[in-house]
Amino acid sequence: MNVAESIRSRIAFVLILPALVSCASGGRDTKVLEEKVRSILELPTYEQVYRDIVFVERDRSFLMIRTMHTQVLFSIDIRVQAGIDLSEGLSISRGPGRSAVTVRLPAAKILLIDADESSIHQYFVKESGGRIERLDYYDEIDRIKDRIREDAIQREILQKAASNAKSMIAGLLAATGFEEVRFAPL
Repeated sequence: MNVAESIRSRIAFVLILPALVSCASGGRDTKVLEEKVRSILELPTYEQVYRDIVFVERDRSFLMIRTMHTQVLFSIDIRVQAGIDLSEGLSISRGPGRSAVTVRLPAAKILLIDADESSIHQYFVKESGGRIERLDYYDEIDRIKDRIREDAIQREILQKAASNAKSMIAGLLAATGFEEVRFAPL
């Protein structure tokens, strides 16, 4: 775990601490537990930030004569967040045993891929016969999002998000007195 991941894990724990405390005093009713779990899982459970270098080149010709030639090279940060989408469901049931509980969750998925426009750093621009518009930037950024999604999945973002979600839920339920927490797919 690198420093950024460690900091994000600590932030996530600090964010769920109030839910842990209120749940500990709220009893062990499964409906109350489901609401507490829903409240902590509305946040993404894992995030990766990519810095990508993008080159955009546009040419326009009229009767085989180049009338426009533009080029731009820029970098941008893109955040990829993964977690559990609770709109797909959540189920908590007791047993077997008095101090055991089973949590059924949907699989982790990519929740957000967002380009941070404030992070755009332009290295060079060449404009001849026309200008590069912001829409040209956005079109190229949209094209690279699919590649970044695949890279994040290959780097196991979904497994890390699922693991973090289970750790948060297990901690929440342990604070309410459950000694055994089992997870199953929904």
